[in-house]
Amino acid sequence: MSKTKTSKQSERVKTLIAEEQTRILFQQAPISNATVYAVATLFYFILIPHIDSGIVEIWVISLFATATFRLVLWALRRRDPRKMTTKQWQRAYLFGCLMVGVAWSLIVPHIYLTDNLTVAIGLCMLLFGIVASAVVILSVYLPAFVVYVYPQLLTLIGTLLFYGDFAHNTLAIATFAYLVMTTLFTRNVHRNLVENIGLEVQNRRLIDELSEEVRSRETTIDLRTSELQDKNSALSKEINEREQAESALRKSEERFELAMRGANDGVYDWNLKTNEIYYSPRWKKMLGYEDDELSNDFSTWENLVENKDRERSWVMLSDYIEGKRDNFHIEFKMRHKDGHWVDILSRAFLVRDAEGNAIRTVGTHVDISEKKRQEAHILKQAHYDGLTGLPNRFLAMDRLTQLLKETDRDHQMIAVLFLDLDGFKRVNDTLGHETGDRLLVQAAERLKSAVRDADSVCRLGGDEFVVLLRNLSELTDAKAVAGNLIAQFRDPFTLDDRELVVTTSIGISIYPSDGVTPTELLRNADTAMYHSKEQGRNTFNFYTSEMNLNISRSLEVEEQLQGAHKRQEFSVLYQPVIDMRSNRVVGAEALLRWNNPALGMVSPDEFIPIAEQTGVILEIGRYVLQQAVINALQWQEMIDNEFRISINLSPRQFRDVKLVEFISDLLEHSGLKAEALILEITEGVLMSGQREIVAALDRLHSKGIGLAMDDFGTGYSSLSHLRNYPFDVLKIDRSFINDLMIDAADWELVNASVLMAHGMGLEVVAEGVETEDQLKQLQNMQCDLAQGFLFNKPITAEAFTSMLQDSVSLS
Repeated sequence: MSKTKTSKQSERVKTLIAEEQTRILFQQAPISNATVYAVATLFYFILIPHIDSGIVEIWVISLFATATFRLVLWALRRRDPRKMTTKQWQRAYLFGCLMVGVAWSLIVPHIYLTDNLTVAIGLCMLLFGIVASAVVILSVYLPAFVVYVYPQLLTLIGTLLFYGDFAHNTLAIATFAYLVMTTLFTRNVHRNLVENIGLEVQNRRLIDELSEEVRSRETTIDLRTSELQDKNSALSKEINEREQAESALRKSEERFELAMRGANDGVYDWNLKTNEIYYSPRWKKMLGYEDDELSNDFSTWENLVENKDRERSWVMLSDYIEGKRDNFHIEFKMRHKDGHWVDILSRAFLVRDAEGNAIRTVGTHVDISEKKRQEAHILKQAHYDGLTGLPNRFLAMDRLTQLLKETDRDHQMIAVLFLDLDGFKRVNDTLGHETGDRLLVQAAERLKSAVRDADSVCRLGGDEFVVLLRNLSELTDAKAVAGNLIAQFRDPFTLDDRELVVTTSIGISIYPSDGVTPTELLRNADTAMYHSKEQGRNTFNFYTSEMNLNISRSLEVEEQLQGAHKRQEFSVLYQPVIDMRSNRVVGAEALLRWNNPALGMVSPDEFIPIAEQTGVILEIGRYVLQQAVINALQWQEMIDNEFRISINLSPRQFRDVKLVEFISDLLEHSGLKAEALILEITEGVLMSGQREIVAALDRLHSKGIGLAMDDFGTGYSSLSHLRNYPFDVLKIDRSFINDLMIDAADWELVNASVLMAHGMGLEVVAEGVETEDQLKQLQNMQCDLAQGFLFNKPITAEAFTSMLQDSVSLS
């Protein structure tokens, strides 16, 4: 064969491979773009409450436009594939992938804009899901994978690097590694697919050519035979021609057999008239046998194919031979010599005689075991949690959807249990994420052991799990399971020779009373779980509509908190602190108040915890510090240089690495002495025992700033905290002062607290003093300072100044 002919054949094979790649790409266009519409619409409603600008609408419109463009391409090609060449169709598809990839990448800045961890995690999971699906859909054409995936992950990496901190930089590096590994994996899948397509194209071309040659030879023989019958006078000549034709046919058969032996795929040739069958050496080698170890009988295939696949394959092949179907293309399993099962892709091609009767079938077997393993691995990555092996959020929602359909038929209840590990963040922060991961694995094992095989335990992310209970006849069934799950956490977890007690809080929603969609059931179970947290944790609660009202109120408060400082809705009131020996005002406590146009006056007990969770407390806290320091300096000049101002600091403020620096700069620029500032701290600040909090307390104390323990007596570890931390002042909680005159136990507790504090060199402040009798009793106990409605309620800075001016004029 000449080089020119070989080159043309090679180019023809490449063209056929390209056509097959293009067909596969466009074949998946409708479902992939329908998914784009659905996901874009879903995340539009998720993101729109968190972003005020029109960027969400721009993103959705761009996705819809690019997906529509790709559907138009698909429709044009379906109507007339010859409208453009294969290369032109590939370029058009490549351009469409690039536009969709860029459009998907526009979702990444939303991670920064929403400033919401849950939404950010959801968006990151969405991108990783899109990339995983791209491996399956676009691996057949590597450039399409690159232009589709790279804009998304590179934009995500850039956004993470934009934050500039260590955690986001680490996540960016991890994402880049994920991009590299996914690209390498996709390249391997692409190479295998292209090789398989190429082999299929070559085999198909070879078999077509050989079949055509066989038919041509048989036609020649028939023609010669007919001529022999018509021309008896040329009998010898006809016999010679017949011998020549038969000789040519034998050579053709020999070439056909050699071609089958040399093929990379396993080839079989079955003569339907004589029932003779031939298996190529490669056919037998795929199953671990040498050529002489398997006989060329039809029973060989029957004995090796899996039982459940045998009948299905035979019915399909029979229909193909009888003309009831136009192709034979099937997957089944065959037993390897060593006992394991091999996944086989089988194709067959019929040879018919001049009357249209099937006379032989030639087919191929391809080992697709590796392809099946790769598909299973990709499917597992997309639906299962990589750490615990449990179903992830996507599979959990899918299973819940199926459960709802089954329940509608069976008229049974199902329960959704939402679990969150109590104190897990503390384990991560103190012992490290590796220890936290091992804790999650052990927790998952305990959860699985506590439910029935028919029920599902899934991990949503972080330390959040969900349990799906099916076929419940009454609510007590769900109650019993929840109690059993909580009991699983009574025994300590053993991690690195440590024993850690980690409990769980559970919320339960019931179908159909608490929701009719998976999203509603999961959301309401989450709401009930947070109610369990508020009740002290390590318990469970069923969802009620009242919980939803509380959540709605919290969401409304959270929404109004955003921008409240810029709208100047906050104010600082001051309550006088009185010296019990002189009855003079010697200080004040700064108290934050919030008056919102939509909500009215909102109690600090309600908005402070929400400000803590959202991080708004940092901005508000600095505002309170600035106002209090400015006013304290003014009041010092009016009455006494010993005047002191007390300010409450929250746990979140103490985790701010810039807190000490901000307070130091504030004192330096204002001129207020450090001794005039007292920072009040509740036990909530100290309970975590985090190093940065301890370091901040030590630095503040070293600068001369006073530290006061607030709400003394209401916690569990107050005495140890007084001994271990550098406090200067102890504040007795108002709950003990209220019953000071009527409850002997409270009297003893307050008296003991005063004596103990003085023994430790601490000043004592009594909060909530409202009567003269309370005041006299505290004076008898030698309490140092007091504040409460007896002296004055919290008042504005202007009113406080007027009060001090009046006291100065009277003196």
